[in-house]
Amino acid sequence: METIILFSRCDLVHLYGKLSHHLESEINVIHIAYSDQEQKILETEYGIGGIVNFKNAVSTFISKTFDTNLINEIDEVIINESNGRFSLNSAIQSDRTFEYYSYDECLILTQAYYCFWKSIFETKRINYILHEPTSLFFNQIASLLGKRYGIRYLSQISTYGLHSNNYIIVSGDDSFADELQINLSEDRLDLDADMIYKFIQSFKEDDTTFFSEIEPEPPALLNVIGLSFKVVISSIKKELRILNTKKSLLNHVEYFFYKSNSGVELLKKIWETFLCLKYDNISLDDKYFYYPLHLEPEAVFLYWGDGIYKNQVKLIENIAAQLPAGNYLYVKDHPHAGYYRDYIDYKRIKAIPNVKLINPLVSGKSIIKNSIGVITINGTSGFEALLLNKQVYTFGNCYYNLCDRVVKIKNIRELRGAIFENRDVMFSEDDLLPFLAAYLNSCHKGFVNYFLDYVKIFKVNESENTQIIAQGLINYFTKCNANY
Repeated sequence: METIILFSRCDLVHLYGKLSHHLESEINVIHIAYSDQEQKILETEYGIGGIVNFKNAVSTFISKTFDTNLINEIDEVIINESNGRFSLNSAIQSDRTFEYYSYDECLILTQAYYCFWKSIFETKRINYILHEPTSLFFNQIASLLGKRYGIRYLSQISTYGLHSNNYIIVSGDDSFADELQINLSEDRLDLDADMIYKFIQSFKEDDTTFFSEIEPEPPALLNVIGLSFKVVISSIKKELRILNTKKSLLNHVEYFFYKSNSGVELLKKIWETFLCLKYDNISLDDKYFYYPLHLEPEAVFLYWGDGIYKNQVKLIENIAAQLPAGNYLYVKDHPHAGYYRDYIDYKRIKAIPNVKLINPLVSGKSIIKNSIGVITINGTSGFEALLLNKQVYTFGNCYYNLCDRVVKIKNIRELRGAIFENRDVMFSEDDLLPFLAAYLNSCHKGFVNYFLDYVKIFKVNESENTQIIAQGLINYFTKCNANY
């Protein structure tokens, strides 16, 4: 029987706690709980024993100094297993929670995380790890070191599909969709063209944003005042947590979230944006490409973007410079963003001559429909553009890069040539059928966004949901094991 690690952190503990009992007849389950809090939930609410407490275990590998030979070993693993996308230094830079720690402290932490995972992989026979997308060093190193031991690091990504809630399974620290690749290579797939056309038509008729249920309120004065009040209350609670949270190496994640976005900083962002920011008007006469701003900091543009696109304002400036003369770049912030970005970022974006900053409450689909194409690091808008027969250019890694319509840009200076090469290309839905057949066969039914209060917001029947997700995972294991 194969073995999977279910790595529970934050709300994922509730998904994995329920999921465990549905998987155990098919696969051996090892539970790793991020901290005492997750361990207690797994034990008391779900009756699970034999749990590995991640923070307690990692603490045994914390030393006072770093070992140069060990650090070189970690660097070599990261470079080789990421195919040169990362080194140890770039991996450290991509972990936002190292911000308040010295370089030496970061090196001590990285070797402790590395040694923890190495001890797990060398003492237990593991086939899979299931966790969130690589978003911090401690899960990126699990992915890369696991690759060396033949272990697949898996994440479930919410996406469009044939059901109300769907997800696709990606592996590694670069979101590679191995199931999708397998399905693309098969000659026969169990979906007819009518079903695929119906899926496309249903998508086109619905102009709402993906996960529109969690969009923030429009920026009316009362809403901003109410939000400011919540920030003040939250900031007081944060300050109390900082006082009670020792700045220790193992608390770097918690310490970052308590320290970042202080009340004063956040209030400044809210009111500057509300009072000073004026969005540009959309014109049907404009010839434009569309760039959707990614939330910062987030895995999709840090780790899946190879750690080189942290400055999106500079990237936007460079993209705009590569566009054909007379073409605009429409830029729109993430619809779920709220007031998280410094006003100066918006000011710099608006200062670029051929860039228009669009209100984030405008439907991304409506912008894509009238665009020449979409330029993105990765993310949902690129996939939406495929379904709307638009050219897609990506800088990062994403599952839909497997579609032959997508142009992967490795260097910004490649963009101009790629745009001119594809300026007369016309797409049809018929051309997309093989990819969508493979894609829809790779989608699994189920709600996997166990963050904040999403389960309550979307009124998920958790008992039914976890049974469905478990079956999807079992089908994935069967499919991939037959092909690897």
